[in-house]
Amino acid sequence: MKELKTEDTLDLVDEKSEKIHEKIRNTKKALAKSLIKLLQEKPVTQIDVSELCKNANLNRTTFYNHYNSIYALLDEMVSEFFKNVKKYLADSIDEKSENTAAKIALMLKYLKQNRHFVRTIMNNNLYEEIGNKLISFDFVSNLLNTNIKYRQNIYINDAYYIGFIISGWYAVIKRWVNEDCDLDENTLARLLTSIY
Repeated sequence: MKELKTEDTLDLVDEKSEKIHEKIRNTKKALAKSLIKLLQEKPVTQIDVSELCKNANLNRTTFYNHYNSIYALLDEMVSEFFKNVKKYLADSIDEKSENTAAKIALMLKYLKQNRHFVRTIMNNNLYEEIGNKLISFDFVSNLLNTNIKYRQNIYINDAYYIGFIISGWYAVIKRWVNEDCDLDENTLARLLTSIY
């Protein structure tokens, strides 16, 4: 019988751990895919865990091993999507040379490439979650904060101003996505940067 060395044991642990992580990723992917399919048919308020699991060919126990509600799954999906948007932008943007409109155009390009997911999420009234994610982009918050400093209107609270602008951007982007991204993303980016 072959004697196991420490490094062999570590390799076995790593291999087992990787298989477990892969299984978790596949389970979460199946649940997310099932939820997206159901969201295209009806609002999230009409989807229950049993239906979601049946559609994903998984049992309820598996679902509850990962999430405490459908909303927790949905939040994770939106957060993961915006994490991917940020990674795409980080890989695509030269911070020193790109202007704000160009950065917004790149963000819109990514949304356009994933418009079926974006349309499904936006049409399920997740404004607050998506609005907060939009503000979390440095170039968006910098644009808004710069304008706040520029306008110096003492009658308007900054939080109200930012909420107003983000609501407008959200409405414009939602319409654009629902109209199958009919405008060029550069044109829409110029429009968005002029609405603040």
